[in-house]
Amino acid sequence: MLTYFLKILITLGIINILTACTSQTPEDEKYGTIEGHFPRLVDVPDRPIPPSTTAIKDQSKALEQDKLDAHAQAKKNFGLATK
Repeated sequence: MLTYFLKILITLGIINILTACTSQTPEDEKYGTIEGHFPRLVDVPDRPIPPSTTAIKDQSKALEQDKLDAHAQAKKNFGLATK
């Protein structure tokens, strides 16, 4: 039983080594070369631009106001429900 397992293991190891040695990296259109033969991606997306601090402050103020409005509406609804 052990020798059968070892035969399969050795065969799979040889097949794995042969496929690793014979497979070549395909030429992909996404990669190009720049000066110095360094690979680079052609379709790299631009970095996102972070929002400004004033936009963040305005949004946080709007969220705070929405929270206060929702709290006031909840109090009003609770008062109407308990009458």
